[in-house]
Amino acid sequence: MTKMMLMIGERLNVFASKKVNAAVETRNEEMILAVAREQLEAGAQVLNVHAPERENLKWLLEVAGRTGAPLSLDSPDPDIIRSLLGMPGVKFLNSLSAGRLELFGEAKARHVKVVGMLHDVTADEVVETAKKASFPLEELYLDPAVMPVSMDASYARKLVERHRDIKLRFPGMKTIVGISNISTGMPRPMELKAAMLVTLLNDGLDAAICNPAELGFLARAHAIIRDDGSGKSTIEYIRAFRKDVAAKKAAQGAAPPK
Repeated sequence: MTKMMLMIGERLNVFASKKVNAAVETRNEEMILAVAREQLEAGAQVLNVHAPERENLKWLLEVAGRTGAPLSLDSPDPDIIRSLLGMPGVKFLNSLSAGRLELFGEAKARHVKVVGMLHDVTADEVVETAKKASFPLEELYLDPAVMPVSMDASYARKLVERHRDIKLRFPGMKTIVGISNISTGMPRPMELKAAMLVTLLNDGLDAAICNPAELGFLARAHAIIRDDGSGKSTIEYIRAFRKDVAAKKAAQGAAPPK
């Protein structure tokens, strides 16, 4: 029976949101909590948290942790990862690639799931390193590394092909994508992200780092097809629709007359 896709909210990232960046600089806890709750209410089950400086990232993790949601620690710096991996609520490490693969042992000790980023390392190398560290492969997600189609239109096709190759060569291995990267620099990005997401879901995608509030009903509708038998996706679709309608009515009511 097919499981529903895991959604990891992407917005608690100083590079993804000017609002979040400003809130980090001013230590505006209420703003961070508002962004976090918006992601969770839209369907995120995990919150990805990123800032380049250690103290900013530590503060973001502490504030986001107050929601009670699982957190994904996002940093390219091995030293920062080592110092923050044990923080309360951290359940994901995003991500490990060349130069950071030695951290599988620490992730195992902390019982943290890992995203293996296939940007400068192969899937075989990531999987073999995980095995050598006795890291449980069921806790590993392989990311085929999304590149923007604004740089090269063939990146969309290559992403689909790489994802299919992972699923064929590593049966049972979980996959994940940072879906927003595909549309960087492109007009009408939501349509592009939703179309790509549905394509990858049809090939067995397990998780996405995304802004669930903007994926729209196309992605939610597809989740119904992949429902695990609980019917939760249908309920969430109806709730999202009603919330969207209510928000639009409230906005219209608050708008000044023309």
